Amino acid sequence: NVTLYAKWTPNPTYTVTYNGNGSTGGTAPVDSEAYEAGTVIVLKYKGSLVKTGHTFAGWNTAINGNGTNYSAGASTTILADVTLYAKWTPNPTYSVTYNPNGSTGGSVPVDSEAYEAGETVNVLDKGTLVKAGHTFAGWNTASDGGGTDYVAGATLNMGAANVTLYAKWTPNPTYSVTYNPNGSTGGSVPVDSEAYEAGETVNVLDKGTLVKVGHTFAGWNTLANGTGTNYAAGATLTMGAANVTLYAKWTPNSTYTVTYNGNGSTGGTAPVDSEAYEAGTVIVLKDKGSLVKTGHTFAGWNTAINGNGTNYSAGASTTILADVTLYAKWTPNPTYTMTYNGNGSTGGS
Repeated sequence: NVTLYAKWTPNPTYTVTYNGNGSTGGTAPVDSEAYEAGTVIVLKYKGSLVKTGHTFAGWNTAINGNGTNYSAGASTTILADVTLYAKWTPNPTYSVTYNPNGSTGGSVPVDSEAYEAGETVNVLDKGTLVKAGHTFAGWNTASDGGGTDYVAGATLNMGAANVTLYAKWTPNPTYSVTYNPNGSTGGSVPVDSEAYEAGETVNVLDKGTLVKVGHTFAGWNTLANGTGTNYAAGATLTMGAANVTLYAKWTPNSTYTVTYNGNGSTGGTAPVDSEAYEAGTVIVLKDKGSLVKTGHTFAGWNTAINGNGTNYSAGASTTILADVTLYAKWTPNPTYTMTYNGNGSTGGS
């Protein structure tokens, strides 16, 4: 008897390999099956594959993406060994731009990064930006400050659009310098219309046209009674965090007296001048008043008691430069003799 056994030739089988194709993390799915030609399979999903800055977009039979595209979960018929390469679509990226928003100097910070939606951005500091008379107060998403505020160092969650951050500037407080005439009798006080920040240097003004009778301008002081800090005209003052009033300082001018001396008069009183005169004042000299001196006639005034000084007639003018005493000058009246003559008498005297 003969038994004939069937011969079986194994059909060729094929594999499916998944390639991460530049992924930066995770692992590609693994298909360990061997498929006969004609087998219809369902393609796997990406597994845990990730690629920074990209989104998984399916599979392709060519590494450069120019082959046949398959979406994850699609079906295909196996006819040969196949390697499927992950397709990665670059995620859209957005920028953060810093706007100086009216700065007067310095450079705006630059963020050259490209951010995906949802990423966290560290907000930069102001760099070297400055704005005269202002202090940097952070950033805002609107130029008028009506958007969202961000302080330097804060975090911003990136949306699906570019972001511009505008510098916020807070005006610095300013202070004034006011000049007070402090009892002047004429002229106008100087005016400083500037607004100064704390720490700024102020040039102290001169007295302008201010005058005060009998006084000389001696600078300025921070107190009306002169017990504060003195500042000469042209000096510099460092501004504090408050308004400043500078009061004029007035030094009384030196004054001089005129004294009339009877100089040996035998009656009456010398005239009196109770005025105090500044140097340079021109005065009119008084008359003798009620002064008399027996046997003499008043002849004016002299700056020396012995009459050897400067002579002045009553009513004359002179310029006062120091205290002065004027002595009455007396001229002796002329005198005559009476002689008795006997006229032929014969005796006696």
